[in-house]
Amino acid sequence: MKLLFPLFSMLLLVLCASASAGINDGLIAHWPLDGDGWDLGPYALNGYVTGAVAGEDVSGFPGGALRFNGEDDVVEVPDQQLFNAQTLTITAWIRPDHSSQWARIVDKYDHVNESGYAFHLNHDTYVSFEFWSQDGEHYSVTSATPISMGQWIYVAVTYDGSMLRLYQDGELVDDNQAQGPIRHSTRNLSIGNGFDGYHSWPYAGTIDEVRFYDRALSQSEIAMLVSDALSLYPDTGPDDAPGPGDQPRPGCSCPDSDHDGVPDAWDACPGTYPGAYTDSTGCPQAGM
Repeated sequence: MKLLFPLFSMLLLVLCASASAGINDGLIAHWPLDGDGWDLGPYALNGYVTGAVAGEDVSGFPGGALRFNGEDDVVEVPDQQLFNAQTLTITAWIRPDHSSQWARIVDKYDHVNESGYAFHLNHDTYVSFEFWSQDGEHYSVTSATPISMGQWIYVAVTYDGSMLRLYQDGELVDDNQAQGPIRHSTRNLSIGNGFDGYHSWPYAGTIDEVRFYDRALSQSEIAMLVSDALSLYPDTGPDDAPGPGDQPRPGCSCPDSDHDGVPDAWDACPGTYPGAYTDSTGCPQAGM
């Protein structure tokens, strides 16, 4: 019996670490927006913050997100070939303060040259994503109902080369057939604002935990990201309303308080920043 416990413990470690590694497959960038534009992804695609200030995140923790004023605040990431993905996923936590026409969540859209893509709120506070294909076609998806102001919501969009899908809090809210590669835009990638060649489209509110992948995540993977994020925070709402903390983290019952894929029982670096790339001991990988 003394041998069984170590074997079972190692199995849990492998299962939990594998789940974390899988969700990071294809990850190009991860901007936690903890009061800055640092990228925790594998390529260190750091953004430059103009105006936006540290704000409360989903848990109410001060400095855990960025708050945009709806005028000229922005996080800009220099143009990279890595953003010229032909399949993609973009995810973010957002809490808009008020409606604003075409307010950009994540933007790389060039209306003048009909290229790039934009993840935004339209004038009726519906979540929407659009892009231009290389053959000049325009494709989009839009949620069926407006979102509430002043409340956190997890938004995600995926494109697998033939289908666009839009998610809110892990649920599919719209899909649309699309075709062909995305026409590359040379504009910088922007968070919380965007200039399409004619106008700027600022976002008013808070944005947190932006992720960019070069593959289309499945719905179950997006649901895992939602639940993983919620498992980090206490429930801030009433017991009868959905909120952070209402859903258990799926797939693994072993506690992982720093969210690095290594259970607390075997974590040699228990204070690792959530989402950081770690080795099998739970310590940050060299160069990451």
